[in-house]
Amino acid sequence: MVGAVIQARMGSTRLPGKVLKDICGKPLLLHIVERLQKTETLDKIIVATTDGEEDNLLEDFCEKNDICCFRGPSEDVLKRFVLAGEKYALDDMLRVCADSPLIDPKSIDEMILLMQAEEADLVSISPDKTSLLDGFESFRFEFLKKIDSLSLSPYQREHVTLFAKETPNVGKILYYDPPKEICFHDIRITVDTPEDLAFIREVYHWLYEENKIVDIRKIQNLPFHIFRLNQGIRQKPVDPGIQKIHLIVDEPSEKLKNLKILIEKNPQLYLDFLPKEPKEKNSDEFYFKIDE
Repeated sequence: MVGAVIQARMGSTRLPGKVLKDICGKPLLLHIVERLQKTETLDKIIVATTDGEEDNLLEDFCEKNDICCFRGPSEDVLKRFVLAGEKYALDDMLRVCADSPLIDPKSIDEMILLMQAEEADLVSISPDKTSLLDGFESFRFEFLKKIDSLSLSPYQREHVTLFAKETPNVGKILYYDPPKEICFHDIRITVDTPEDLAFIREVYHWLYEENKIVDIRKIQNLPFHIFRLNQGIRQKPVDPGIQKIHLIVDEPSEKLKNLKILIEKNPQLYLDFLPKEPKEKNSDEFYFKIDE
């Protein structure tokens, strides 16, 4: 059995509650589920959230929409996936990020078929290709259990397949090359910030039709001004060596935005703006409240 496991939680440093934010009258997460339902290789779709109280909302959402829901450890995401795979007796898994409302069903099918045909343990999107593909990868469940049995750092367990990518000889790892028609530069389709959400809402405003899914191959034809909505947003770094700085401010001024640009010229620094102080803070990151 092949199952898509959507990694979702209400907590988010930059955009709390983003997975249930409205896009064209539907929660972001529901758009992801509907896109997964258009695939031909998936047998089951599961939302894997945490056992934290704030994620009761996600369980309620799943129950209301007849979606399988699994709840597990908050920080040990790898263990959460293993437990979900065991509960639903999965053979192969597709890991889906809940901040990617434009995942491509056709590419998902091609990735899973590639993994099965080549008997690979893990297939990810080619890291050297700039494309509109984002937010998913596939792997054998037995391979995931093998990774789970190793002595990994909390950081590696949080990022599920990070150890496998850092240690290629641990299994057969392949990379999926995106189709040429969706290879574009400087288009960001992950929803991490209010700017990202504004961009995705515009994309859906122009391209979404009831009972259909947005064709990502049409995105390149949208008006140019739409792409400027989140043009300056950087992907939140996975590299633990990068120092993260958060400025808590209602509305960042142009001076602060320029400061962000200057700071991020240093590849070891990352800065973002938060509308309010988060309930949960990472001990290795810096938070500053700014009164302008």
